[in-house]
Amino acid sequence: MLSLAFAAEDEVAPLKCGKDNGKHIRLSGYDHEFLPASGVTQNWPNDMDVFAGANSVAGSGSAPDWTLMEEAAPGAKIFCENVAPVINDIGSDFFSYIDTTDEDINAGQSSLMWVATPNDWRSTVLDKLSDVACAMSPQDPAIIDYMKTQSYYYAQLKRMSLAASEREIFAAEKFGPGVVAYNRKLEIFQDAMKSKQDKVQKLLQSSRAKRPSVLLSGDQGRKGTAVTMEDVNYDQSAEFLLEINKEGDQAGVRGVLHGVRSDVAAAADDLETAAQIIKRNAIRYAKLNQISLEQERLESFKNRVREASYGLLRNCLVNYQISNEID
Repeated sequence: MLSLAFAAEDEVAPLKCGKDNGKHIRLSGYDHEFLPASGVTQNWPNDMDVFAGANSVAGSGSAPDWTLMEEAAPGAKIFCENVAPVINDIGSDFFSYIDTTDEDINAGQSSLMWVATPNDWRSTVLDKLSDVACAMSPQDPAIIDYMKTQSYYYAQLKRMSLAASEREIFAAEKFGPGVVAYNRKLEIFQDAMKSKQDKVQKLLQSSRAKRPSVLLSGDQGRKGTAVTMEDVNYDQSAEFLLEINKEGDQAGVRGVLHGVRSDVAAAADDLETAAQIIKRNAIRYAKLNQISLEQERLESFKNRVREASYGLLRNCLVNYQISNEID
């Protein structure tokens, strides 16, 4: 699963109109040619190059372009001031509904229910634009671009939501139980080692009980706990250290220690396998958690929707000029 890093960026400003506020839109004439100031002096190949962030502007050509538009199509600014708020509201309504996870709240926003059905997005946007005298074809590039950006935002929101749900399920069904299983295996191993340690201590104690507590040689390493010669038995003392039982296994201290070595080797393999499972699960959990928290990526897609709204407004203004030319 791949994930791209998105740096934090400023919020793209909402649509505005006029030579003082229209610095974020690249204007075109009714023939769809960009007006001279922004089209010639800036030499941009497409609209998207305007939007490097909320503070980027279309250049010094913005004010002359609005003047040219007003001359070519009187009333363009008034038309823009009717259309721009509607386009801004479309975006605001879209985010207001789709960003709300409370179903009860969304149920009370009946006017925004169209957002819940992606198939209704295009027709709803076209209807809202038509209500303010901006008729646009369903195949208009600006509409298509706006639908794409909405889809990207919707997909990212779903991606984060799904990752969050999968993260909780994964933690409950895989990650958590894996850790519990590892700890249980470790606990069993530790209990087994303690049991063998206790057995060795008892065998050593029994061996010492068959050796005298006083040695003429003064060798304290071989000193036992027997206080009478009747209790001293060097053969039995040695058997507690080196005894072999009926099955041929070494039941003395040496045999127990030999068994410890084989048990440790087997337990190490078992614990390593369980640890690898935990490691893989931890990587998976961390990835799901990362995706669920991709807020900067989501905000970046939100800005792409806002940027696409500029294309809607520009094409509405183009259509207004065409209508004015025909009239």
